[in-house]
Amino acid sequence: MKSTSAWVIASCLLVACGGDDTTTGGGASNATTGSAGSTSTSAGSTSTGAGGSSAGAAGDMGAAGALATGGAAGATGVGGAVGVGGAAGSGPQLPADETLCGMVTITPDAGKMTKTIAAGKVTAVCAGAVVTIPMGVSITVQGTLRVDGTSAMPAKFQGAAHGSQGWEGLVLASGGKLAMTYGEIHDAVMPIDSKAGADFQVDHIVIDNSKNLLHFASGGTMNHAALHGLGAMQGKDPIVVDNASPHLSNTLVDKGNTGMDFITVNGGTPVFDYMDITSCHCAFHFNAGTGITISNSNIHGNAYGLMVEGSTTNSIVHNNFTANNPNIGDCGGGSSATVKDNYFQGPAFAANCPKLTSTTPAGAAYPLTGTGAVGPQP
Repeated sequence: MKSTSAWVIASCLLVACGGDDTTTGGGASNATTGSAGSTSTSAGSTSTGAGGSSAGAAGDMGAAGALATGGAAGATGVGGAVGVGGAAGSGPQLPADETLCGMVTITPDAGKMTKTIAAGKVTAVCAGAVVTIPMGVSITVQGTLRVDGTSAMPAKFQGAAHGSQGWEGLVLASGGKLAMTYGEIHDAVMPIDSKAGADFQVDHIVIDNSKNLLHFASGGTMNHAALHGLGAMQGKDPIVVDNASPHLSNTLVDKGNTGMDFITVNGGTPVFDYMDITSCHCAFHFNAGTGITISNSNIHGNAYGLMVEGSTTNSIVHNNFTANNPNIGDCGGGSSATVKDNYFQGPAFAANCPKLTSTTPAGAAYPLTGTGAVGPQP
């Protein structure tokens, strides 16, 4: 474990608490993998324990592997082929250089308004942690930020001041990576700003009480997200894709401003699958882009479901368009989209989309659960 002197820790770190429920350390831990081969340094490195790569002194999985978040000891470490924690993990993980647990307050780098995770370094945030960031400060990720929350104990980022500009947000620099499960981001100016060359892999996230929601200039995946706008206080389009191809799925986007668009695309080939988008001006506004996909989504209660503008060859397949007026409009150069198997309440297109046609439209709205469902799924 490397130094954690750059972080002000309001309670114990994972590696410092022998009895903490989420540590993978020695015999006092509820989630231990045995006295040998843990992610602490009590009996070996982070990849092999004292018993070698095939077995540890206390057995294959440890007493409470279900609380772990995914194999910090590596694929061949003590704990068996799936890594420490077993069932809750998703494969081998890099060992962390910094590990944050409990109540944590961030101190920015000397002379700067950001805390940097350097290239080649890994910072892990454990389940149940609450990370508080001062106003005006961001976290810049040049290496890897790993957020290991669980459904029962999500990891949270929040501003020291609880408002929509309480802190700046996560900045994923080129080469940086965000790997997050069950995370929450509150009070940020831009909760996630993914620069060109960055990567994000996010499953289960809540973002709210923030000036913006997402800016993507890189690819990545986000699944099972709940993205809540500020309602009438939303001052600009909260989700922007700039020449990138992220994949968003099983995501709710709500609490919009009827004068602002929700998702604006300025180039790239993003995919939006199993979405639910409501209460804004344009659910989707495609200024540019090629081959953008909207599928299996519930698009309802907006001024426009989709404003096509200058995008081309889009795929709009198997969606509900209800209570939008119009559903699809302002086609501009976008005259070559595939629009099929959708349910439209009212006309499919505005008069300014004369070249688009709807094929095999559904006679009734698709269900929200079960066979043929649209919108976010578990």
